[in-house]
Amino acid sequence: MSSEETQGQSKQNTSDRALLVQTLGALDESDGGHRAWNGRDARYCPAQPDATAIIEHPGGSKVSTPVVVYNISSSGAGLATKLYLHRLTPITLQLVTHDGSIVPAQGKVQWCEYYENGMHRTGVRFDTKIKPRAFVDPEVWLRESNGDADSLWSVSRKALHIEEDELEANAVAMLTKNANIKCVNESTMGRASDLVQSNSFDIVFLSDTMSDGNAVESVSHLRTIGYSGPIFVLTAGCHTKDESFEGLGVNAVLPKPVQLVSMMSALRDLFEQGEELSGTQPIFSSLTESQCSTESLKKYLELTTKCARKLDEVLKTNDLNVALKLCNSLHSSGAGYGYNELSKTAQDVIQKLNASNSVRESAVQIRSLIRLLSRLDSRAPEESEHEDRSQNNDQEQAA
Repeated sequence: MSSEETQGQSKQNTSDRALLVQTLGALDESDGGHRAWNGRDARYCPAQPDATAIIEHPGGSKVSTPVVVYNISSSGAGLATKLYLHRLTPITLQLVTHDGSIVPAQGKVQWCEYYENGMHRTGVRFDTKIKPRAFVDPEVWLRESNGDADSLWSVSRKALHIEEDELEANAVAMLTKNANIKCVNESTMGRASDLVQSNSFDIVFLSDTMSDGNAVESVSHLRTIGYSGPIFVLTAGCHTKDESFEGLGVNAVLPKPVQLVSMMSALRDLFEQGEELSGTQPIFSSLTESQCSTESLKKYLELTTKCARKLDEVLKTNDLNVALKLCNSLHSSGAGYGYNELSKTAQDVIQKLNASNSVRESAVQIRSLIRLLSRLDSRAPEESEHEDRSQNNDQEQAA
């Protein structure tokens, strides 16, 4: 066969496979009878449908066979197979990520039925849930993945971007505006460290091309000085998350030039998991109006604001006894007013103060406590509006 014939055959196979993926995917969506194998998890069309399945037969023998993955979710996958597979047959899929890496996923066959032309339509449930984003084209993921993006980005957030190049810094600031994130840029680690210790940030973006230290050292330094929130490393190509940043809590490594799809997709994955305690969003009391009035909460918050100012003074005077007294007071009262995070954070500071007998050695923990105190608020606006309406209704009924 000539090279032209080979290329033509390859294009035909690709076209046939794409049609098979599209047809079976649509068939699954319209067939409610098979939804049990995949629960209620959202399904996506994989970027790389070709995969290898290792099937374990009774008695322990294994056979490897090519399959076509026509949809994938966190809990399972739909396959086109040439073999008929019995229910509960153990199977390992060698899935291909959107960037070409191979990732194994173990599971069991849930159902299998004949489709046409010697092909079977097969459903597999994974033993352990996976993250389907890795196997879906980033643009498709951003467009189709679950979550109300409008609601997610309605929250205003603040980021620190550590980058020397002004053009790059401006580009990232422009991209993050799409996620309602305001970027503060610093061009040196020294000034960035001062900002981290005196302010709260929802996320830190760190360039790996800084001249005053490599990215691994910079991430480690941020953790050492007390920043515990999300970190995205923006890389020129010399780092990968798994190899370089293992154990340092880096949430994502994005290649330069950073593009909108990859940035928004990574941010949504991050914030859909929940807010970080080290962020900038208000921390509201968990108590209802009937359990503790809003007026009582506001009076308590006035006192905690005074405590924050005194703790800031303690950092300068190095008065251990005053620091312990303030932290014990916050620890004892926080949970009582519905601020469990406050009690826990104050307890962590107390333990550090007792272990070190030094305010200076506990400065990182004390600054974290001060930042948390600045985020305390009484109740969410919608809760306050509901309480106002309830009070008005009560007054009208009484009248």
